[in-house]
Amino acid sequence: MNKKRTAKVALATFGLSVMLPTAALAATDTQGHWAGSVLAKWESQALISGYEDGTIRPDYQISRAEFVALVNRVAGYQAAGSSVSFKDVKSGDWYAAQVAIAVKEGYIGGFEDNTFRPNDSVTRAQAAAVLARIKNLSADAGRAEQ
Repeated sequence: MNKKRTAKVALATFGLSVMLPTAALAATDTQGHWAGSVLAKWESQALISGYEDGTIRPDYQISRAEFVALVNRVAGYQAAGSSVSFKDVKSGDWYAAQVAIAVKEGYIGGFEDNTFRPNDSVTRAQAAAVLARIKNLSADAGRAEQ
């Protein structure tokens, strides 16, 4: 094989490897998990990406930062948000843009002490409130108690 052809084959192989879907890089800790097939689907759709060590950590609680990133992807919210002024969200944080989008879309806010608490676990109540805002659901205390 001549050098030109070898270079083209190498370049094409590299290009294909970069374009492979994330499913090819599936998480190492979801096989056999009760939610494994759903997580694999979400990963292949780029709704979740996992951690640097190749895990998804399906049995861990989801943080508020992770939750808004997931909601933004699922809902298709991509518009650049303005910067946020929460004391605990710095512009260089991986989640800063996601938090800005969530605040701009109006489905989540911070706390009275001007924090977002990105590393706190999202509570059921917070998740329900977010989904209700996005779906424009009215409050129904009676049904909530059921």
